[in-house]
Amino acid sequence: MHGLDAEELYSLPLQELMELEITSSTLTRKTLRSVPASVTVFTRDQIREMGADYLYELINFVPGFQAFRQGADGMQYFHSARGHRTSVKSREVLILVDGVRMIREADSGAAIPMLSLYNVAKVEFIRGPGSAIYGSNAFLGVINIETVRGQDAAQVVGGEHGRMQFNGVYSFAQGDSELNLALNHFAEDGQTYTLENINVSPPQQVTGKDPRKGTDFQFSARTGDYRLQGMISRQEAEDYYIVERAASDLNHSYHDVAYLQLMRDLDWQPGLHTRLELGYSANAFKLNTEIRGLGITRTDQQETNLQLIARNAWQYASQNSLEFGLELRESDMSSVYSTQTRGDLEFYPDVERTITGVYVQNQRYYDSGLQVVVGGRYDDYDDVGDSFSPRVSLVYPVSPRHTVKALYGEAFRAPNANELYLVGVTLVGNPDLKPETIKTSELIWISLWGHHRLTVNGHYNVIEDSIYSTTTFLNRTEDEAFYGMEIDYAVQLSSQWQLQVNATALRNLPASDYREADRLSSFILNYQSGRWNVNVNASYAGTRHMQVGADKVALDDYWLLNSKWMYRLNQHANLYINGRNLLDEDYGTPTRLTLHTDAMPNRGRELMVGVELGF
Repeated sequence: MHGLDAEELYSLPLQELMELEITSSTLTRKTLRSVPASVTVFTRDQIREMGADYLYELINFVPGFQAFRQGADGMQYFHSARGHRTSVKSREVLILVDGVRMIREADSGAAIPMLSLYNVAKVEFIRGPGSAIYGSNAFLGVINIETVRGQDAAQVVGGEHGRMQFNGVYSFAQGDSELNLALNHFAEDGQTYTLENINVSPPQQVTGKDPRKGTDFQFSARTGDYRLQGMISRQEAEDYYIVERAASDLNHSYHDVAYLQLMRDLDWQPGLHTRLELGYSANAFKLNTEIRGLGITRTDQQETNLQLIARNAWQYASQNSLEFGLELRESDMSSVYSTQTRGDLEFYPDVERTITGVYVQNQRYYDSGLQVVVGGRYDDYDDVGDSFSPRVSLVYPVSPRHTVKALYGEAFRAPNANELYLVGVTLVGNPDLKPETIKTSELIWISLWGHHRLTVNGHYNVIEDSIYSTTTFLNRTEDEAFYGMEIDYAVQLSSQWQLQVNATALRNLPASDYREADRLSSFILNYQSGRWNVNVNASYAGTRHMQVGADKVALDDYWLLNSKWMYRLNQHANLYINGRNLLDEDYGTPTRLTLHTDAMPNRGRELMVGVELGF
C-alpha cells in the first residue's frame, strides 16, 4: 500500500539506496552519487517510518537546514538553509510541489505553512544555489516535492490536545489514462502557553493556546500525453501570536491556496523531448489581531499568478545532452489593511509583475567517468531589472568507492512587493532595491564502502547587495562572506538496524543572522523485525540569539526527541503510536520584534495513535 514496505526498504543495501532517482538539480535523472549538487532525499517510506507529518518537521533532519517557530501565527515555522535568512520569511529557499512554486510572490512566504507529507512520494532537498534552473528564491536551496501516484491508502489519527487527522489517497487507471486523488485534513485544540502581551507597557504575561486546522484536496489526471493537476487548500490558526501580538479571541489567520496546471509532453524525434506547462494559482493571506496605537487590525493580502513554461531535453550525442527552456510569469498582487483608529489603508496599491526567464544547460560525459555540467539562466523582472545565474560542476568517480564533486553556482533573489512598495506604520518599501545575489563554491566527497556511506561537504558563500531593513529596505554596500561544513553518515548495522547521522557547522554568519543556529545535528535510528518497526529520531539546534531592546540575548540549545512504534496487523492494516518532543523539552525560539523580553514558546510533548489502511 506504500510502494516498498518497511521490511523491503531497510533491507536494501546502501549501494541501492544511492541509486534512488533525483531530478530536481538538473531536470534529468541522476543519483546521489552523480547529481551535481549537495542533495538530501527522503522517500515516502522513510518519512512514514519517522512519523513526520509536515514539511517543517522533516527540515531539521537535512544537513544545513533548520526550521523553528516564530510569531507570525500559530502554524508558521520559518526555515533557512546554511544559516542565512532575510527577515522572518523563508525567502531564500524555493518550495516546489509537482513543479508548482509554493511561495507567495508578494512577500516570498510559504503559501502553505503546514504542508502535509502523507501523499508525498519523495522530497528532494538541494543545498546551495538553484537559480540556474529555477530563477529567483532558489537562493540557498530548493525543496522539490513529488506527490504519490497509483496508490490507495488512508490513515486516521487521534491524539493529545484534541488532535484529529485524516489522510487518504485514491487512484484509478484504465488504458493510458489515470486519476489520482488526495485529501488531507487536521484539527487541533492546541497546547497552553504563557504569552507576552506587548500591546501594553510594560509587557504583561497572558495565557493562550494555538488551535489550528486545515484541509487540502489535490488531484492529478492524465490521459495520453496530457496531464492536469490542481490543489485547493485552506488553513486557519487562532489565539497564540499574530504578528507577535497576543490578542486572545481577536487573533485569527487564514492561508488559502488554489492552483491548476495543464501539461503536455511532446517527443519531436528520438532524443528530443518537450514539456509544455500552463498554470494558474491564487492565494490569500489574511490576519486579524490588535496592535497598540491601531486597535483591531485586519490585513488582507491577495495575489494571482499565471505561468507558462516550456522545458526541452535534447540528447544530441551519445555523451552529450542539452536542456533549455523558457518561463513566463505574470503576477497581480494587492495588500490592504483596516484599522480601528485609521480606517481602511493600503500597504501598497495593486502591483503587477512580469517575469521572463530563459535557461540553458549542457551536460558532457567522458569515458573516464567525469561529468561536466555548464549552464545558466537569465531572468528579467519588469520592476527590478535583470539577473544572470551561472553554474559549473565537475563530478568525478575517483574509484568505485569514492566520488568527488566540485561545484560553483550563483543565484539571486528579486525584491518582493512588500520590500518594494510597502507603506507601513514603522516600515516603508524602497522601489530602488536591487536583487540580492550569492556566489557559492562547494567541494563534496562521497564514500561508500561495505555497509557505510559518508558524505562531507564544504561550502563558501559570498552575498552581494544583501537586503536588510531599518525604517525602510536597503541593499548592503559591503559583501557578506560565510562558510560551513556538512557531514552525513549512514550505516546498515544489520538486516534489522539502520542509522543515519548528520552534523553542520557554520562560520562567520552575517551579523543579521543572529536568530539562526550555527551548530546543527540529527540522527535517525530504525529497527525492523517481523511485524514491528521502531524508529527513534532526534534533532539538535545550537545557541540562537534574540534581540531585546538594544541587547542580544542567547537562547539555550536543545534536543528534540521523537519516536514512532508501528505494528503490522495484516497486509492491509498497521497500528502505530507516534510521539513528538518526548522529553517535553521547554525551549524558546527568537522573536522578530525587539519589544519582547521572552522567547517564542514552542510545543511540548505530543502523543498520538493512528491506524493505516491499504486497499
